[in-house]
Amino acid sequence: MPTYTQANRPLAITTPLGEDALLLTGIRAREAISQLFNFQVDLLAELETPIRFDGILGQNATLELRLPGEEKRYFNGIVKSLSQGSRDDTFVHFRAEIVPKLWLLTRKVRSRIFQHLPVPDILHEVLSGLDVAYKISGTYFPRDYCVQYRESDFAFLSRLMEEEGIYYFFTHSDGSHQMVVTDVPNRHPSVAGQSRVTYDEVQGGARKDMRIMAWEKTQELRSGAYTLWDHCFELPGKNLEAKERTTGTVKAGKASHKLDVAGNDELEIYDYPGGYAQRFDGVNSGGGPRPEDLKDIPKDSERTVRIRMEQEEVESLRVEGASSCAQFVAGHTFTLERHFDADDDYLLTVVEHAARLKGSYRSEKSASNFQYENRFTCIPVSLPYRPQRVTRKPVIAGIQTATIVGPPGQEIFCDKYGRVKVQFHWDREGKKNNESSCWLRVAQIWAGKRWGAFFWPRIGHEVVVAFEDGDPDTPMIVGSVYNAENMPPVALPAGNMFAGVKSVSVHGRANQNFNSLVFVDQKGQEHLALHSERHMVLVAEFDVAAQEGRHHFQRVPGAHMVTVGSLPGTGGSGGGNPPGGGSSSSSGSSSSTVKTPAGTTVSGTPMAAPQPRSVLGLSSTVVYGSAFASSWPISFQLATNSLLKIIVDPAGFMRVFPELEGGMPPTLAAFLGGGTTGNAQVTLGNAITVTLGRVFDIHVGPELIKVHTHNKTGGQLLSPITALLLGLTAYVFQGAYVALAALDAGVCDGMRGLLIFAFQAVSQVLLWKLIALALYYQAMRNTADWAAHFSPHMTEDDARAVDQINRDFDNLAQALEAETLGFWPVVESLAVPALVQGIGEVELSATHGLKS
Repeated sequence: MPTYTQANRPLAITTPLGEDALLLTGIRAREAISQLFNFQVDLLAELETPIRFDGILGQNATLELRLPGEEKRYFNGIVKSLSQGSRDDTFVHFRAEIVPKLWLLTRKVRSRIFQHLPVPDILHEVLSGLDVAYKISGTYFPRDYCVQYRESDFAFLSRLMEEEGIYYFFTHSDGSHQMVVTDVPNRHPSVAGQSRVTYDEVQGGARKDMRIMAWEKTQELRSGAYTLWDHCFELPGKNLEAKERTTGTVKAGKASHKLDVAGNDELEIYDYPGGYAQRFDGVNSGGGPRPEDLKDIPKDSERTVRIRMEQEEVESLRVEGASSCAQFVAGHTFTLERHFDADDDYLLTVVEHAARLKGSYRSEKSASNFQYENRFTCIPVSLPYRPQRVTRKPVIAGIQTATIVGPPGQEIFCDKYGRVKVQFHWDREGKKNNESSCWLRVAQIWAGKRWGAFFWPRIGHEVVVAFEDGDPDTPMIVGSVYNAENMPPVALPAGNMFAGVKSVSVHGRANQNFNSLVFVDQKGQEHLALHSERHMVLVAEFDVAAQEGRHHFQRVPGAHMVTVGSLPGTGGSGGGNPPGGGSSSSSGSSSSTVKTPAGTTVSGTPMAAPQPRSVLGLSSTVVYGSAFASSWPISFQLATNSLLKIIVDPAGFMRVFPELEGGMPPTLAAFLGGGTTGNAQVTLGNAITVTLGRVFDIHVGPELIKVHTHNKTGGQLLSPITALLLGLTAYVFQGAYVALAALDAGVCDGMRGLLIFAFQAVSQVLLWKLIALALYYQAMRNTADWAAHFSPHMTEDDARAVDQINRDFDNLAQALEAETLGFWPVVESLAVPALVQGIGEVELSATHGLKS
């Protein structure tokens, strides 16, 4: 049992270590509104009394001041620290620091997110487990998104209360203390016991009652106007300004103090952002509309600027004093009496206590040798109290990454603004769903009024997040990054010469279902690849010009339809969009609606077709070299009104008009004519000509030759085998050329050139063989007809003349074949071969200029 006791002493302490294990000898304490109280106490422990640090740290302790008139004043808290000092023959000296249980929240640092909760509800959650009395009467709108980021629970709730004008103080009793949270500046409890305190300027002497010995009032010139501006992207054209001016007079006893003084209304505090617009969102967490939320912004702006003005006004007038009133407690009121002009009600904002036992604890005289005094700060009750904004909000100076999240089963989850939800890597309370964060705007390289870039992050993507002004409550996505799960589209570093954009079909596979625009920057193999998984729409509202440096390859497995122009009143293409934008259908355009996975349709696609115009079109194709056309199994050509085909063969034209030929050498004529004079049309199969109307067949040349293979003329050498070889040659060339085109262009360019040259050579030889034989046998038929007609009247000289004519025709046919075969290498460089399709009856019609 301890030898010494606190039973009859004015200072005492109760701890879990037991009665009188520690003896209280002095107190230095500070209490303030919206601040943690702190009691520094001096203690003694007898040498024989063991003091276990772990038995007192964090434990409840009560300090007791015994006042005149049997009144007691209690200070209660938990032991924050205990220090052991020197010793003497009897005691070991200790010093302890006592704080409220609220102090424990300063040691609890975390990051978490609150959504769509008013500040009082957030305070309830943060302060759960503490003894708190809430006396809140104001209206508080839910904050759509509120982040506690790498800050203690205490700093977080202090910051919120300072922003909202809410404050707190403590009440003490034997064995406990209570935190009082309030926003009512003119309703505070009175100090216990003697709440009416006398002002006494006389120093010294003994007083039975408690008095105020010092009183100093100060008024300070402060700003008289407060202006806030804010911005809400959902109300871009709305002025979100809020203004407040200081007005009125504060009464302190007989004196009245004007707050609008010395033209301080010109001393304006202007701040941006006001901090109220970001608390609201017109879209709920599921993406649905919530327009009523935005309607509260003006109300909250007026409330916020009024609080800011009151926070400025409360600093304009204060009273500092000293007293012996041990019952003074911050957050409580008292009434001043017997002052020459200041008698009134006042609110204590700060109280600093000092109490000490004088003399040695070993002497009983020290029990009566006790000294107490305090210094305080107060304001008139008529001046509304608001806490100062002293707690800094965390600033995220750099960027972070986060993961896109959404409801189960969805791949893209966004609202009408293209905003998405994320799961921050530091958020351990998030469920990785659409409740993990607020809606985050997605920065694009361009964003205009229904125009700009639009790429929406998908669930699972890792995105780069920045914060407006470093504010954790206003995140924004500014980019996207690859990771080990979301790898780049190409294998790196081997494919580092590739660049571009690749998307993937919703619920598709990245390597199978995608659209892409890829740039290949490999030296010598540079190209651009554009891929569409399904449809591709190209719309030009005026002209389209394309220029290829070498080849143009196009493969259409299905139908290929081109509409050029239109008749009046039937629509068409060209021109610009109708007034106000929108889309319209035209030949070749895709649908303007897209069906979503949910079964709904999205109209107004950004690829709007131009407004149709009625205009007659023109389709022209000029080929310098070879032109090939092949179709299987049907080729259909329709001409409404007229089909005009003009073939200009210079050499053949001159042969028709001998006077223009001018003695042109056969070699030059063959070179200019490309080997085939005029228009050669070969049909391997059935040829059907249907004409609804009159037929005009005009031949300027002297003769029309028709050869029908079904006329079994004796000695005829025109074999279907020759035509069969010509058709097979065309198909072999077509297959080989397509096969080479699918291979590497750099390797097969030379092979394709040799293939074209060989095909032209073979096809020209076979074609000219057919033509030469046709001419020869036509001449024979004509001679036979002439001989049959005149044979009854022929003389011997006439028979010799017929034989000479036959020999002349033989020589002519051989000369024609020699001429063609002799100059075909020259002809091949410019000739236009005909791709002949089908096998069967051959009909050749040729207009020639041979002289009879």
